[in-house]
Amino acid sequence: MILTIKWYPFELGKRLDTAIVEVLGEGRRELFERLGEASATKNLATIHHGFLTPGKPHAFLAKAPAIYALYYETGRREYQQIGEREGMLTTHEAETFSTADCLTVVGWYRKALEMCGATGVQVAEEECRAQGGPVCRYRVRWVSP
Repeated sequence: MILTIKWYPFELGKRLDTAIVEVLGEGRRELFERLGEASATKNLATIHHGFLTPGKPHAFLAKAPAIYALYYETGRREYQQIGEREGMLTTHEAETFSTADCLTVVGWYRKALEMCGATGVQVAEEECRAQGGPVCRYRVRWVSP
């Protein structure tokens, strides 16, 4: 029996992710982006609503270290603003990592920024530990506000 109040080994989660892609996603990994979006929709509309900053995407993204700490036990995430409507999220020293998890991060932040009122949101992973990089780095852009 799987309990939602218990932590499970990361390898078990990786195997489950692979099965989800193969069976439910019919081989399409973007399913995990949709799962990330669903997580943001549910959690940011309820228990983590206080993180949202309507009309202020950079203010929301600046909370990335605190948000990361809610979802992960090790490592850290930082945010750096690099333009008026652009920034970089970087995850350092995560004990566990996977391509599927990175895709959920892409979907989660895209939806979260939309919930802050940003339009034309793009989140692109430029570097990934699961692909051999030293960190996971995501470039975030939006059109407005």
